[in-house]
Amino acid sequence: VVRGKINNCVVILGSATPSLESYFNASEGKYTLCCLSHRIDHVPLPSITLIDRKETIRSNEFRVFSPLLVQKMKERLSKGEQIILLQNRRGYATFLRCSDCGSIEECQNCDITLTYHLKDHRLRCHYCGFQKPANDICTNCGGTNFRYSGVGTQRVEEEVKKYFPDVHLLRMDQDTTRRKGAHKRILTHFEKGYGDILLGTQMVAKGHDFPRVNLVGIISADTGLHFPDFRSGERTFQLLTQAAGRAGRRDQKGEVIIQTQSQDHPVLQFASKHDYRGYYHWESLQRKAFGCPPCGRMIGIRFTGLNEKHVSQAARLFGQQVKKSHIYDCLGPVASPLSRIKNKYRYHIILRGKKERDPAGRMLRKTLKEALSSFHQKKRFPDVDIRIDVDPIDI
Repeated sequence: VVRGKINNCVVILGSATPSLESYFNASEGKYTLCCLSHRIDHVPLPSITLIDRKETIRSNEFRVFSPLLVQKMKERLSKGEQIILLQNRRGYATFLRCSDCGSIEECQNCDITLTYHLKDHRLRCHYCGFQKPANDICTNCGGTNFRYSGVGTQRVEEEVKKYFPDVHLLRMDQDTTRRKGAHKRILTHFEKGYGDILLGTQMVAKGHDFPRVNLVGIISADTGLHFPDFRSGERTFQLLTQAAGRAGRRDQKGEVIIQTQSQDHPVLQFASKHDYRGYYHWESLQRKAFGCPPCGRMIGIRFTGLNEKHVSQAARLFGQQVKKSHIYDCLGPVASPLSRIKNKYRYHIILRGKKERDPAGRMLRKTLKEALSSFHQKKRFPDVDIRIDVDPIDI
């Protein structure tokens, strides 16, 4: 948009699930809104069914696929049609837990559990790349009983082969697309009919047009729904809507099966009805209540460094200086949700205020500049990196 202003040219933003900021700008008259009210050739939108998985979790009878999804897969495969399965988490299991003492293997560089990968029997960190062999004996208690918790694409692939041993499955995630050209090769194979099922992370959800795909199964819609970020609901709605849009793109009505433990969550309810406007109005109320973009202005200040004591002290002193201005609400400083990545500790402060460009906004910028200047001039904590992000995309 800025480049468009500089070059005095038209900018077109196109999406089935525009960001709240873009739709807000359109509703405020800053952007011109053009709507496509139906699909090309008036092809109907797919029907969406939400499957509640809470009961199977409580009864310890959890299986990757619900009976309805298995039934629908059988029906589509018997007709020679193709299927897309989405599980937005790679690996086999999110973490490996010792059943005897309950300990979980964590990354030595990051405050996060290691993901278990079945193919090479290794534990990997998806943030820093650290990996090690998965032991058959618990390093904490010496136990030999382990439980695989969480479901990744490798686990889904294994389950598909149990139900449909003769089906040709193509898996597309970061593990299978590392080599040059692998991404394109998998999609080309599926498009030409060399695969019956395309399984993957969000790579399989967006922009594809496969005429024979009339069923999309979403294994777990909750993967990112409850992440501690005010945009987690928006990202989930976008991903589910985009994935659903892969089904029934020609002459047959498509079907989408969404498995979830949060069936009554408004995000899933709006997604199941293809109701973007309803979702936008609901989400706007939540954002307005908490002063989050696009209804308010937010500034994220992140402090990172190898010395946790220095990082926390720098964040505390910086926060004290900013709070003196009494301009914006100042939340924190606290440790970030991922408090350590690649051996660097992370603390953050969040500032929230009104959207309008008023004297308060100018005063805040002045306060932040003075606080930064003070830190640099006094050479306080030179080993701590300070980043200021206005209206951050990710907190």
